[in-house]
Amino acid sequence: MDFARLNAFVGYGSLQASIWFLGMEEGVNRRFDFEESVRARIRTFRSPTIGLATGQRLLGLPLGAPRRLSQVWLFMAKIALALNGDPEWHEPERVHRYVLDELGAPAGNTLLTELLPLPRKRDQQWPSMYSRWFPDSSTYENQTKPGRIQRLRCLMEAHRPRVVFAYGSRHWTAYEDAFTNTGGWQEFAGPRAKMRAGKLQASGGVAVLLPFLGNGQFSTGDVLAVRARVGRCGR
Repeated sequence: MDFARLNAFVGYGSLQASIWFLGMEEGVNRRFDFEESVRARIRTFRSPTIGLATGQRLLGLPLGAPRRLSQVWLFMAKIALALNGDPEWHEPERVHRYVLDELGAPAGNTLLTELLPLPRKRDQQWPSMYSRWFPDSSTYENQTKPGRIQRLRCLMEAHRPRVVFAYGSRHWTAYEDAFTNTGGWQEFAGPRAKMRAGKLQASGGVAVLLPFLGNGQFSTGDVLAVRARVGRCGR
């Protein structure tokens, strides 16, 4: 029952959004107690989608609390603002405010989702509390990923996002399996990042494969390359 509830969660934001961000799995802030964070999700995440701000509050670390915002969220905000035509898309104050008020908002223009349902602090780490559901990480991924990919395809077909950004180059093969684009992948690049774009068979939109949004792998200049390739994605 507990795993089913975690697996039923889709992500933060709106399925009606035109801009979706897809990661492999949700990370856990180092300031959270990991097991309590998972238990809080089981207790409080009762619908397929909730707002990012609401989710962080339920997990015990509100976005408005003193904290350093995730680089991933900040780059998501820059991409969304740029694609929405906001002239201040690169301004730190505007980007910060977008994360607090608009990124992953229930009535907003972004959805933050993951290919795998269980949060982890590090790739390949297999927390002891998950052993009641799966004996190890590879068993979990092999048994869970096909169903998650199929659900993602169904959601894209039903809600037809304009663009889906999948980030983390180590996971591009898994993302490509999920997207099944119709015209192959076209490579393009920015000042730092190498990226790929293809047409989404499920929705008719665009899929864009990005490197990890942080740790020096992506830059503000790369946002311009993304905007030039994708165009505007206003509501």
